[in-house]
Amino acid sequence: MSYYLHDHVLQNLIFLARDLEELHDTEQSDKRLTAVWLKCLYDTQRDIRMLCDDLYPHIIDQAGLDAALLWLARIVKENGGLTIKLENKLPETLSSLY
Repeated sequence: MSYYLHDHVLQNLIFLARDLEELHDTEQSDKRLTAVWLKCLYDTQRDIRMLCDDLYPHIIDQAGLDAALLWLARIVKENGGLTIKLENKLPETLSSLY
């Protein structure tokens, strides 16, 4: 799901935003309407990036599961959620199944 949203939906929105920016710059459109479209597109891009990160945080690939869980606990707390104490009893290396 994350792959599809990032590599398809988000890319389409980026291309559409660029086209709208060009249309806006040529002054051949209603600038107020174009500005509304651009804001909507930028907000959608931001939301999709956040959703992708929530579905599969890239810290997992970069720093491993333990660091990703610590990151998640911090994000939950920063967003007004619970304080989470993490006790990781998993082995240092895990098979790809995990």
